[in-house]
Amino acid sequence: MTPPGSPRAPLKPGSTRTPPRARAAKDRTGTFPPEPSEAVRGSLAKGPTRGARRAAQLCDKRPLRLGIIGCGKIAPAYLEVLTRTVPGVVEVVACTDLRPEAARSRAQQFGIPRACTTEELLDDPEIDAVANLTPAPAHHAVNTAVIRAGKHLFSEKPLALTREEGQRILAEAKQREVAVAGAADIFLGPALQRAQAEITAGAIGVPIAAVAVITTDCFDDQHYHDVFRGALLDVGPYHLGAMTYLLGPITRVAASAEIRFAEKPLSVLAKCGSTFRVDQASTTAGVLDFASGAVGTILTTQDAHTWVGRIEIFGTTGALVLPDPVLYGGTLVLRSLSGARRIPMPLPRRFRGDARGFGVLDLAFAVRGGRRPRADGTWMYHVLDASLAHFDSSKEGRHIRIDSTFDLPPQLESALW
Repeated sequence: MTPPGSPRAPLKPGSTRTPPRARAAKDRTGTFPPEPSEAVRGSLAKGPTRGARRAAQLCDKRPLRLGIIGCGKIAPAYLEVLTRTVPGVVEVVACTDLRPEAARSRAQQFGIPRACTTEELLDDPEIDAVANLTPAPAHHAVNTAVIRAGKHLFSEKPLALTREEGQRILAEAKQREVAVAGAADIFLGPALQRAQAEITAGAIGVPIAAVAVITTDCFDDQHYHDVFRGALLDVGPYHLGAMTYLLGPITRVAASAEIRFAEKPLSVLAKCGSTFRVDQASTTAGVLDFASGAVGTILTTQDAHTWVGRIEIFGTTGALVLPDPVLYGGTLVLRSLSGARRIPMPLPRRFRGDARGFGVLDLAFAVRGGRRPRADGTWMYHVLDASLAHFDSSKEGRHIRIDSTFDLPPQLESALW
């Protein structure tokens, strides 16, 4: 048996067995599953979380009661899934935003019973968990407040903006016995589930290397630079989450991270002729060492006027091109000596193309089943740790060893879509 946190080995040459991940990939019903049986849950769970106190309060049938903090642009992608596409797993009972009118609008749009203040939401004893959909600079304060209120947490990425903040969040959660999950959850969708099944089945041989490219069309967007803190911290968690899901934890990072343009012109939609200062590297290039022995590169930039998101995994006998890992679904391309094969793995039509929230659904099942969420806080912290190592490596001119790690989650026992 592979120890927790160890990279998954491919099938041995000549083996005829079908690996569990490949078997699971063959059976996709397209409907949301019932709660897994006790036998299945017992065989796949990694043991009860310390957040079992609130789990014990949930009967097997009652949905997880969820509050939403942050009702901005990303909220509809979550709320569409949680309230309409996959109803009954969670019950969104309240929402809040710094702009009360935004909370009221989302409540009306998605049939949420109550729009309230953040304090009222956190003080409500009937709310089991909170999804923090606020911008990155607010993540540490909001995540900490949610945990101190004794509620389970789902956080948008990144978990925080510094290692110290991330460590404090996880320490608070451990002390207060609540679960933490986050938006490194793209692997819960059909595209990455199929990618893992192909790699585990030996479709590309032994994974050797990976290449990820991220460009965001935000060159002259001051809000993006100031609030989202650049492509690496904004979009990078999806790519790093996908790469670590397929190749295991990152052990070492070397990178170049520079401020290419210290001053940029504001977009034509803003004040014409004005400029803004750039205070964090807007283009980064990193080299990653994985615990599995594979190596990878990741290029991120918001200095280019285009959007690109892709990952390619190279093995000893082939290569696997992934769709943009900011989305749950898409088409994979499997390249081998015999040619290229396209593998469409879209979400069912009832889902929005930009659907979000699978990690929230998994959190609900985790709380109910007494296990860790698959996209748990330790994974979120590992991704943050590796991201920040890019800036440290560039500044210090050396490799940065990544001490954090995480346990790779078990294969989905049935599809979340």
